[in-house]
Amino acid sequence: MLISFCIPTYNRKEYLEELLNSINNQEKFNLDIE
Repeated sequence: MLISFCIPTYNRKEYLEELLNSINNQEKFNLDIE
């Protein structure tokens, strides 16, 4: 599993929680956000 992302400081925690939930539903999750 390879995850690379860039997240603004605001709402970082909420975003990470949603992201982790999404990853839990994926066998392989590649994410690239700018």
